[in-house]
Amino acid sequence: MNIDLRLATESLIPDILDMMSQLYAYDKIRFEYHVNLDNLRLFLNNPGHGRIWVIYHENQAIGYLILVFSFSFELKGEVAIINEIYIEDSIYTQEVGIQALEFVEMECSILGIRSLQLEVDTSHENGKNRLFSNCFMGETRMLKTRKL
Repeated sequence: MNIDLRLATESLIPDILDMMSQLYAYDKIRFEYHVNLDNLRLFLNNPGHGRIWVIYHENQAIGYLILVFSFSFELKGEVAIINEIYIEDSIYTQEVGIQALEFVEMECSILGIRSLQLEVDTSHENGKNRLFSNCFMGETRMLKTRKL
C-alpha cells in the first residue's frame, strides 16, 4: 500500500480538524475546536514552528502528521519532534507507519535536522504505538509538562 504525504495548507484545515478530533477522542484529550483552528492557522503561517503533512491513500486523506521544530545542545543542534500522528485504523498497517516515518526522516535530513523525537502516550499499548516507539531509542530522560 502506497501513501503520499502532502504539505498542509489552510484549505486542508477542516480535514485536519476532523482527524484531530478523532485522535483526541481516542487519547481522551478535550478537543477545543476553535483553539485548534486558531493554532493550526498560526502554525501553518509560521514555517519556523514546523510542518504539517496530510497523509493520503488513493487520493483520500487518511491521516496527518505534525512535526515541530526545536533545538537541543545535548543533541547537537536542530531537533524535530513528531508531536501528533494520526492514521485511520481502517487503513493503518505497519507498512503505512514505516512509510510515514521514512518520509519524515528524509524531510528532516533535507532541512538539516540532526535528531527526530517522538511524543508517545505510554498508556496505549496498541500496534501503532509499539511500532512508532520501537523505531526510536529509549531515553533515560523524559519531558514533563507544566501548563502555564
